[in-house]
Formats: sequence, structure tokens, C-alpha cells
Amino acid sequence: MRPFLPSTRPTKNLAWTASLLILLSLTPRVFSQGCVQSRGARSGLMLGEEAYLAEGNWEGNVGYRWLHSDRHFIGGQEQPQRQANGSDVVNDSHFIDLTATYAVTRRFALNLTVPFVYSTRSSLYEHDGTNRHTMTASGLSDVRITSTVWLLDPATHHDGNFALGVGIKFPTGDSAATDIAYRPTGPTLRYVDQSIQPGDGGWGVTLDAQGFQKIVKNTYAYMQASYLINPQEKNTPTGYSIPDTYLLRAGLSYTVWPSKGLSLTLGGRMEGVPVTDWFGGSEGARRPGYSVSIEPGITWHQQHFISLLADFLYHPRFCEGAGNVLICFRWVRRCRGARRCRSTAATKLKHYQGAKIVHPWLNKFMRTRFIASGVLSVFLALVAPTKGAKTVQLTRAEYEDRVEAVWTAQIIAVLMAWPHEHQVASTVWLDNFPKPYTGAPVDDDWYYEMCAVRAFERFGIHMTVEQLGRQWLENHCGSWGSSEQARLNLEKGIKPPDTGHPRYNKLWFTIGPQFSSDLYGALAPGMVNVAGRMAREYGHLNGYAEGTDGAVFMAAMISLAFAEKDTKQIVRKAARLIHPDSPSRKCLDLVIAMAEAGKSFEEIVGAVEDRWHIEYPATNNAVPNGGIVAASVWFGNGDFLTTVNLAARAADFTDADCNAANAASVVGAMHGMKCLPKHLVAQLGDRIVGDRMGGVKLTPPVDERISDLAKRTVVIGEKILLANGAKPVVESNLPLTSPRRGTAPDRAPNNSHPPEGQWAGSATSSKPRAASLLIPIEQPVTQLAELFSLADLMRYWNPDWTLERAGFGGAGGGMAGIRGITYLDGDVLATYPRDEVRGLVLRRTLKLRDRASLTFQAGADAGRAWELNVYANNKPVLKRVIDGGADSGRNWQELKIELNEFAGQNVTLRLYQRVLVAEKTPGNAYWKKIEVK
Repeated sequence: MRPFLPSTRPTKNLAWTASLLILLSLTPRVFSQGCVQSRGARSGLMLGEEAYLAEGNWEGNVGYRWLHSDRHFIGGQEQPQRQANGSDVVNDSHFIDLTATYAVTRRFALNLTVPFVYSTRSSLYEHDGTNRHTMTASGLSDVRITSTVWLLDPATHHDGNFALGVGIKFPTGDSAATDIAYRPTGPTLRYVDQSIQPGDGGWGVTLDAQGFQKIVKNTYAYMQASYLINPQEKNTPTGYSIPDTYLLRAGLSYTVWPSKGLSLTLGGRMEGVPVTDWFGGSEGARRPGYSVSIEPGITWHQQHFISLLADFLYHPRFCEGAGNVLICFRWVRRCRGARRCRSTAATKLKHYQGAKIVHPWLNKFMRTRFIASGVLSVFLALVAPTKGAKTVQLTRAEYEDRVEAVWTAQIIAVLMAWPHEHQVASTVWLDNFPKPYTGAPVDDDWYYEMCAVRAFERFGIHMTVEQLGRQWLENHCGSWGSSEQARLNLEKGIKPPDTGHPRYNKLWFTIGPQFSSDLYGALAPGMVNVAGRMAREYGHLNGYAEGTDGAVFMAAMISLAFAEKDTKQIVRKAARLIHPDSPSRKCLDLVIAMAEAGKSFEEIVGAVEDRWHIEYPATNNAVPNGGIVAASVWFGNGDFLTTVNLAARAADFTDADCNAANAASVVGAMHGMKCLPKHLVAQLGDRIVGDRMGGVKLTPPVDERISDLAKRTVVIGEKILLANGAKPVVESNLPLTSPRRGTAPDRAPNNSHPPEGQWAGSATSSKPRAASLLIPIEQPVTQLAELFSLADLMRYWNPDWTLERAGFGGAGGGMAGIRGITYLDGDVLATYPRDEVRGLVLRRTLKLRDRASLTFQAGADAGRAWELNVYANNKPVLKRVIDGGADSGRNWQELKIELNEFAGQNVTLRLYQRVLVAEKTPGNAYWKKIEVK
């Protein structure tokens, strides 16, 4: 049977709507393993007279449902081998629904459901693939408000009736819940699977139907159906789809003990997720499918009502599933007395007529109220997501001006602070370039961003990081630091994001992604999470973890600066995107805490350097340099020269020019071109020119106008904004020509024509209109932790061994001559201790066989040396200086250590790298081909 396709014609009557709802619930779809079943406990079944509430009465329901699932399907085939080999996934969810119902009339009621959930998910594949671990999510789920109406008059229809309902589902549940995943690299915080997320992240419209009909004495047939319409496509933080869901229950109820209100029920339950949604898009990761269950139960009701039902999975088609238990308790507060009950003309009329005749105007009133309630519910569901949300409105002229200021500010800041890059800090006020310029030279601070603009123009706004890598290869990006390592990896055929990963990029923790992320903030003004996601994804080209954390922070600050004028708030909010476990976030938290405690700029940057520069000796590190940028923005208070000078004077031997550029870009985004010194803007001549950076020849040579670059950025940014919820606005009351914000009169004229875009007008339009974008301001959402320790390198080199007390270094970026660095180069592990006194150790514990030996190769660079100490348990078995000698290159030694005396024993092997060797210059240790034979 092919899937049901809903008609686009509007519903004409209530019966049509009910029929449509039932059909939707029964619709067959295409399926996959592990669908997300209907959340919540739902209510018990009330039949006959007990189904109705008197006007003015309240009813309370507590529903509990336990859902257990451990069976797996691919297509229609169950996979029993999953249980047999222990790779099955086991979900347990406990739902509690608290529902309050108020009977406006005997026919019309309002319902509020507040659901809670506690779920666990046990698996192998979400962890290290070997050991089973459990992830948990709990809390408030998605609140629902519904209105229901009985189609037939309850006063005359005790044996059967049918009700329809419509309502709103609010995204109150956490849809980005996280828990620890025990990955091979260590514990990592990540989003839990969508099947146990407390909420789905979207606003929805609920359509409900329920009915009952007496068949013979004490026997009723019943049905209950619901369909949740989720118009939104996917949950932004997780990438999970926000799917529609459906539920259908039907069966028979037989009262076995009428005087005691005891009934038995037997029915069926069908629930699931469709492949495509009824309305809206269907993007994102989803698990469509359905399950069918047999649902026997027992119900007892006297003054109150208790129902117990158990679902036995009959046909879990393409769903993980096993069974459910549903328990409901109902309490009714009956009104007493004239003051507590509504006494309307309608109820008096019904009572007077013995409930046999319903006045025509009452029927009309009921229908009108139901229709009005339904229309209101749908309206609220559609408009509620934007109600109260902050927005920023940007004309094209203003957007171009502030983007041009982002480009220009970073160029000016770099040229001003260049003398202090990896050198001593400034002690005098800077307000000019150290030498005159007639144009801006090309530099990596903006060249990589220029190439990203080219890539967006070439591949579109959904460009992948691999496509950005292709643009880097074509344009010869990557002159220094982690960017140079990325270029070398690209030339070897390694593809992004691996080009920035610690497995291949030894400078992954440095500043490359951080100083080239200003663009992503400019492309997503006000949309801080969009900017942060782009910075993370594209930053993986030349960095990882701390490197991309810095990129996210910088892009977030610039995005926020389009809507926020308080630099302190910009720093606070941008920091929230970084996970608290990240070293970058810990550094930022230190800056914020000290600033809020009243500490001075000098005290704060001193604390940052003392804590974090010792950890990351490279002067082009991401973490402490990021802290300096945060402090410079915080204390700069939006003034350009103050901000640049703070970055230049912060500390000795930092990446001062890159820091100044990042901080200055935030100021440019806040205020536009008017905040920049006119005499410095004029010297740039609206031009960037150059044909090489360091020893790398650029292809093609650069000769571009800064103003054109800004226009091209805006065209891309507009598309990204519109794709993420911004709305174009045409205003007829704006001036024919909107002046450029902060245009410097002595700047070189701009004669280029603006590129075509989707705007309705432009700043120079001759028509009486100007285009703008209404941009919803996002609140920061913390990204998943992206953590990597140097010990994690052993996963790729030799997982049988552990690495302890390894240190970061800086060879290949920033200041030259740093003694050592820990990294992986193919099958060679390079190490240098974090603590030169205690040294570094490789460790392995194993049970030795007869005639065992330890073999490996150890190396040192020319002119460097280190001491190797090997222990088997507590016994030293080797002590040797590994000397690189005077010749160029790397000197290797073959080593073999006999371990026969430890045969049959559990032995801990320790290999120490000691670097304080008399009359020798310390250096890296190199290890390869380590084996215990």
C-alpha cells in the first residue's frame, strides 16, 4: 500500500477532520530501525457516563508509562544476533503525565498536560564499541494545552459519542540533553540519542480524536487517536529531525463487576514516526517506523478512577521495542453550590427540559466556541515561536558598512601591533602604523578568510570543510603554524577535517582557526549559534579542540556585536558556546570571574599567562591568546584604539597582532566604519595586494578592494541569514540613499557596483525604498565538548601503551627554538615532557610469556639529547642517553631488552624520557616499532 498523501483542500466539517486523523494514524510508511515512539503516558479510558464532566468541574489525571525496548530491526527483519553478541541497544523510559482538565461546559473542556520523563540508553556503539555504558536524560518534557469538544450532546448520548481536540505542544523539554560517552579517547560529553531526548525542540499542533460506543450490555468499543504536527525541520544544536508522531488505540471494554466499577479491556496500540512530515520540512536525522502492540488492561472506578494497562509488543515493525506498562489515576473535583458551579441560561434550559431538547442557539454557541478555540490554538502555535523574541533589523547599507569595518579593523590592528608579534609587549600608546602604507599587504589574518569567501561563492552556503580544503589547495593557503600543517596534509592527499586533527596536525591547538574566524561572525549577524557552527566545522580544516574552540568564541563575539553594544555581555554570551570542560572555556571563565570581581586588565592577563601559557608554551597558542582577546574586548568598551592597545600591551611574547585583529573586528561589527581612525583607513587605499606569504606563492596573486570584499561577504551572509530564519523587509519610508554608516570622507572612493542579491532594494537605489533584513537574535547554546589530550595520541600510535605527563610545544609555529613538542607523524611518536624535572613516561602492564623481550627504536634530533630510563616493575633494566649527534637529521637507535627473569609474571613496563642531561641541549624523543615479543 502506498503512503497516504494528505489533501491540500481545507477541511469542510468535523467528520472529515476525524476521518482524516484516523487515516493518518493508520498510514503505512517506509521504516528503519529504532524509531522514536510517541512520548508521554497518555490517559486512561473513560466510557459511558463516566467519560463526561459536569460544567465547572475539574479533573486531575496522573499517568505513568514505562517503555522498554531492546529489539532491533533492519527493514522488516528482526536482528536477533544483536542480543546474542551483546551489541543490542536497550532503552528504558519512564513517563509521568500530570493532566488538569476543566469543563467549560459539559461538552467543551480545556486540558493542560505537564509531562516528565526519565530515560536511559545502554549501548556499545555510542561508546568505545567494547564496553557497555549507559547514557541518561531526564526532566520536564514538552507541555501540551488542548481543547476538546464532544460532537454529540452528552445529555442524550450515554452509550456512544465522539470527541475532537486541537492544541499546542510547547518545546519546554530539553532537546539538547547531553551525557558522558566513554569514547576510546576518553570520556566525552555528547548529545544523547534522539530516542531519549526529553523534548523534540519544536512547537507543534496536536490533533486528537476519541470515541466510544456501547455494543451490548456492559461492553463498549473504544478508540483514541492523535497526530502531532511538527512544522519545524530539525533541532539546531543536535541536527536531529523534529518529526511528526502518531498514535492509535482501539479495543473493547467489558465491565465484569458493575457494582464495583471493575472492567477488563483488550485492545491494540499503534504508534510511530512517518518518513516525511505533514507540514514543513523533514530534514535532520530521524528514525521513521511504527510498532503495533496488544494492550490488555484492568480498570476500577468508584469515586476515583484507576487504570492499569500492559502493552505486549506484537509487531514492532522497524522499531526498537519490547513493551509498555501504563498506569493512570483520575481524580474529579465536583462543584457544589451555586457559588462554585456555573449557572448559565443554557444549563438551566437543559435541566428544565429534562436534558431532552437542546436549544438551537446553544448548539451554535458550542460550534462557534470549538472552532474559535481551534483557530486560536493553531494561531498561537504558529506565532508563539517568534513572540517576544528579540530581533535586529539591518539595511543592506548598514550591513555592508559594518562588514567592511570588520575587514578593515583587523587589517589596521595587525599592522599596528605587528612589531609586538612574538616579541615584548608595547609600553606606549599606539595610534599609527609603524611605517607608512599605500595599501594593505596580504596576510594570513585575512587571506584565509578571503579564500573562504571564494569557496562560498563557488560551492554555495552549504559548503563542506572538504570543499574549503579544495579552495585552500587552489589558492595555496597555509604559510605558518597549524595552517601550514594543513596545507602540507592537503598536498599529501589527506582530506579535511583530518587535516586539522591531532592525528595529522601537530599544531592543532594553536591560533590558526581562531584568527581566521571573523568572517563567520560577519556572515551570521545576531545568529550566534549559526556563526559558532560554521567556525567549528570550517575550523577543522586547520585545527581541533582548543584551536576550534577559539574560532567559535571569536565568530560568536562578532556575531553578537551586530546586536549587542555591551562588550561585557558580548564576552559572557560568546563564552557560553564553549563547553565548560574545555581549556578554552576555563580560561575565559577565569577572565570573566576576575573582571567581575573588579580586577584590573593587567592582573587578569597576568593570571591568564601564568596559568595557561605555561601549559601551552607556543606563542601562537589558542587558549591564553584567546583569554587576552576576551580581556581586550571587555575592557576596550567598544573603543577601537583602546581595544587594540590593550591587546598590544597585554603580555610579552604573545601573538599580539592576531589578538588585536580579533578584538578590533568585534569593535568594527559594533559600530561600523565610523569607529576607525580615518587617517589609517586612508592609508589602506581600499586595497589588499600581495603575491606571496612567507615562502608560499599565492595563486592567483591578490589584488582586491576591501569594499568589494565586504559586498561579496554580505551577499553570502544574506543567503545564510535567510536560510536560518531571517526575513526580508521592504520599507518605503527610508531615504532614497541611505548614507554609509561612519564613512570616512578621506577614504578612497568606491566606484564598484553592488553585487546582485535577494534584497528588495539597496543603499543607492533610485527607487523610494530600501531593503533590510529582520534577523532573530539567537541565545547562545553550548556546543558539545570537543576535547583532546596528548595522551589520546596513543589511540593512533599504539593503544597498548599509555602516555603520561606529555607537554605541548610549539615547533613549526610562533617563536622558533622551543625545545620540544608532542605529536604524531605517521608511525613515529614525538614526545617532550610537560614537567622537565619529573619527565615523561610510556607505560604498559601485561603478563609476560617465556623468553619475552621489549624492542623499539628511539631517536633524537641533531644537536639535541635526552635520557632513556626503562623499568620492569621496580627494577631498572636500561639507562641510556639518546643523542642526536652533530650531523643534520635524526639519529635512531635500535634497542632490545631481555625480560626473561619476569616470565610468567604481571609486569608494568615504564619508559621514561628525562631531558635534564648534563652538557646536552634537551630535545624531543622519537619512538617507533615498540613491541613486546
